[in-house]
Amino acid sequence: MSYITSKTITYTVLPKTNTSPVVFLPRYSRNRIDEVKGFNRLYERDFLIKHMGNKLGREVEQSTLYDQWDSLNNKYSKKDIPMLESFKKGLWSPTDITNVEMTISEINNLNPTLVIAPNPTEWGHLRRCVSSMNYSRGPGRCIKYYMIDLNTELILGIAEVSSSFYSIGPRDRKIGLSRENKQEGKLNHICMGTTIVPVGQFGFNFLGGKLLTCLLTSTIVQDDWLERYGDRIVGFETTSLKGHKKSGGSMYTGLGTVIKSIGHTSGNTPLFPDDKMYKRCTTWLKRYFSEEYKRAVAGSRPKNAILSLICKKLG
Repeated sequence: MSYITSKTITYTVLPKTNTSPVVFLPRYSRNRIDEVKGFNRLYERDFLIKHMGNKLGREVEQSTLYDQWDSLNNKYSKKDIPMLESFKKGLWSPTDITNVEMTISEINNLNPTLVIAPNPTEWGHLRRCVSSMNYSRGPGRCIKYYMIDLNTELILGIAEVSSSFYSIGPRDRKIGLSRENKQEGKLNHICMGTTIVPVGQFGFNFLGGKLLTCLLTSTIVQDDWLERYGDRIVGFETTSLKGHKKSGGSMYTGLGTVIKSIGHTSGNTPLFPDDKMYKRCTTWLKRYFSEEYKRAVAGSRPKNAILSLICKKLG
């Protein structure tokens, strides 16, 4: 099995930390825009531009953390706290991390493996609580996993493998993957680790992310993917959340015998409005442009279609 990653396939997720992220702001159109009675287009336009300007001024780490904070605050309320707190009981942690001998013994007694998450909804709640990256389920095939300790049945990490991106320059050049190959279905035999997150102290103190990555390149995932989708996985790739820093590398540094960095992808990722602003925009879309909104929602990529419609209506 070949294992492929990029230290900035890797930079398909976020731009380099020494550059500013790109944001697509609506501009005044030279063409006539039909004004709708009761809809203050210029006010809504300026409101959105100010919001996106504030997001544009943040560093990558700040923007990532803010988006996650905003998502959690919009998705959960105080009544959800007991439910979220209950997940802590199922997470592994050392009894006393200051007791070196005890902690080493507990680490040695771990028997980690991957199991498919029986309840995707609960997996999603935990994913949002243990990762600093906002979660958005993409299109295509995917399998959600827990990394658990067989001895205690406690969770050591969470993961998701999904369909790969259609076009990734460094990968395509490395293995000679042409457009014709993709049309023939060769891309169905490559999956991407879209979530690779160890929980709590097991990640930061004990390199649990490296262990989880190694397990994802094992025959466990190959067999599960073959059983569920009928395709044998021969390639695995992933991205680095904050790139491949020269000083400390990424979580995948040092895994050269399992996965290798193969380069940086080109381009930047656009910023999008946060959940509250997105809800505000969809509210006036539903009210003043209901038919066009319904058509956008009915498409294959509704959120992108809605964002395009917002920009179109704001000129």
